[in-house]
Amino acid sequence: MADVLNYQVWADNVKVVDDPTCTTTANLTNPGFERTGTIAGAFINSTYAAPNPDGAVAIRSAAGQAHGGSSYLQYDSFANCSSQGMTTFVVVPPANSGGGPALKFFGKASVNADAQVNVAAGATRLTLTQGNGYQPYTLCLSPIYIGRPQAVTFSSSVTTIGVGCGTVDNQTTQIDDLQVTNDPMCASM
Repeated sequence: MADVLNYQVWADNVKVVDDPTCTTTANLTNPGFERTGTIAGAFINSTYAAPNPDGAVAIRSAAGQAHGGSSYLQYDSFANCSSQGMTTFVVVPPANSGGGPALKFFGKASVNADAQVNVAAGATRLTLTQGNGYQPYTLCLSPIYIGRPQAVTFSSSVTTIGVGCGTVDNQTTQIDDLQVTNDPMCASM
């Protein structure tokens, strides 16, 4: 027999407003991470129980760290056997003469031979280069989602074989300036 939960919610004076500090495009909310605060879709996972945090996901502002603007997404691993990042939804644009739908962004990752730093949209996955500063990346989006949202996951996982989970193993990734566009290398249908 399933548990029965009894919830009631009341709302009063709810307003939808146009807030100019909420940067958005037709296909993506907060593409430059200039709107700080809670990050919808952030996750931190580990394969063990520990009293200390395994990682962090935040929108940060630090002099000289953003690719463009003043803020950027940063996710950090602090321990072996951890995974962290963010999943966002992108409304896939129609293909055009410029090519199929794509998400372009800038990313940088610190050097850690035990880390996998990936970005994925469905079966399409790319790996970020470590240790080279901000680099441009293009992730092809699936044309079957044209006009609809597709999940895109930015993540890093740290696994050192032969070393106990929870041991210190740092990895930092920064993402900035997302742009939904078209690219000739991406499938149009």
